[in-house]
Amino acid sequence: MAADFVRHARTLSILTIVSRVTGLGRDMALAAAFGLSGVMNSWVPAFVLPNLFRTLFGEGALTTTFLPVYTRLVEKKEEEAARQLACLAITVLVVLLAGVTLCGEGIIWIINWAVARGGAADPRFELTLGLSAVMLPFLITVCLVALLQGVLNVRGHFSAPALAPVVLNVGMIAVCAGGRYLWPGNEERQAYALAVSVLVLGVVNVGMQVPPLWRAGFRFRPAWDLASPYLREIAVLMLPMILALGVVQFNIYINQLLAQFFSPHPDAADPARLVTTFEFLGHTIKYPLEATANSVMYLGQRLYQLPLGVFIIALGTAIFPALARHAANVDHRGLAATLNQGLRVATVIALPCSAGLALAAVPLVRVLFEHGKFDPADTPQVARMTAIYGIGLLPFAVQHLVTRAFFALQEPRVPVRTSMAAAGVNFVLNVTSIWYFGLEGLAASTVLCAGGQCLWLVWVLRRRLGRLGLRQYLSTLWRSVLATAAMTAAAWGAMELAGLGGLAPGGKAQAWAALAAATVVGGGVYLAAAKLLRLEEFFDIVHRRKA
Repeated sequence: MAADFVRHARTLSILTIVSRVTGLGRDMALAAAFGLSGVMNSWVPAFVLPNLFRTLFGEGALTTTFLPVYTRLVEKKEEEAARQLACLAITVLVVLLAGVTLCGEGIIWIINWAVARGGAADPRFELTLGLSAVMLPFLITVCLVALLQGVLNVRGHFSAPALAPVVLNVGMIAVCAGGRYLWPGNEERQAYALAVSVLVLGVVNVGMQVPPLWRAGFRFRPAWDLASPYLREIAVLMLPMILALGVVQFNIYINQLLAQFFSPHPDAADPARLVTTFEFLGHTIKYPLEATANSVMYLGQRLYQLPLGVFIIALGTAIFPALARHAANVDHRGLAATLNQGLRVATVIALPCSAGLALAAVPLVRVLFEHGKFDPADTPQVARMTAIYGIGLLPFAVQHLVTRAFFALQEPRVPVRTSMAAAGVNFVLNVTSIWYFGLEGLAASTVLCAGGQCLWLVWVLRRRLGRLGLRQYLSTLWRSVLATAAMTAAAWGAMELAGLGGLAPGGKAQAWAALAAATVVGGGVYLAAAKLLRLEEFFDIVHRRKA
């Protein structure tokens, strides 16, 4: 079973690489079209909003509680019951999210009405509301794709769900490029055209899941059996998770709004003038963040999410059905062994990726984003955010996998309570740290909270299951640290030579030379160190070993 999930993770990683690379291309297109302008600052929270619901409903509460029950029925060969449960889950999800969408649109309308009656307002906020109103229905399709992904993954099919984001990203890139051609100089119209394309592409993504579902023998029929014992089982697990994950996702969205609220904005009466202070209790206070804070935070997050999505999220997606099967068969030893292997594989991925992002953040940002309206002067800000978020890859990975183990055991209370506590601490740290450390404080507090959360979850799971094989994990950890240290030293030396040896005079050419040298030399050294230190988990990723 462990070999199966590693094989599936490798397959899913290959497909996810395509998805993440096109996602990076999408962000490059956005940066080129809008730079770090007010339009980009408005686009970010509007686009993030429906994706937060995907995490809450699609990949979070419903999918994670649905999958163990659905897996149990499939394992027991109760195919008709499994089909009815899937149909019921799809119907409930669509109806529930349709209600959420209607409520959200109503709230946006009320806020717009209040802003209009209040007179002058921040133009960025008005554009954010308009784009949010257009893209909010996207949450229905993106969550539905996530649920269908769970059904297909249990059936051993991973490609169609993994390719759905590719279609979304490529479509957005095309619209982004077309918008610059059709409406040059009118960034707001370009943003609205892009928002409409998101809705259309979301429907296309759902349609992509139909053929593999049909081949797997799944036939959808609307169902509304609220008395279903399986639905009750899911609801008992799901309701507290919605509350907890809702707090976490709300906190993430609040961070986006904090970045916008505590940054300078154009004067509504004179858009050419930037408002840099605000009044509070009779005192004039300067905004602690730069006007570009929202865009900087978004682009900085995108680079660390590339390895996170390609490897860690893919690994968690592939491992979850295996964990659910162990839990369904009350095989706690097998569950612990599978989780242990997953954690070791995640570690040998996360550590070198963290070091690479921190070391090469500046040339990475320069090569990827310095196009169109993205100003080279903005590169250092985005690079700092990339480096800080990159350091958190390992705690993010451990947290993700251990949380999956709790969900497989149908014991969500511990990760739920931990997430709520972490969200509260993170919010307090964010509100206070921005006054001392600026935007970097937001990123650092997120990393610190993730580290504390993963340590707590591992400790509680060990008490729940007994031995988790932590000695074996620590052996992998220290060998990964040694290999990463050797890689970092070699990559740093290669970058210095590329910069000082006259191979490239400066700018993007030098950045390309530094990245190429660091990748080739650092990658070769890590490969050699992994071989020397017998990091078998690394070679599990590269090729399927004979067992």
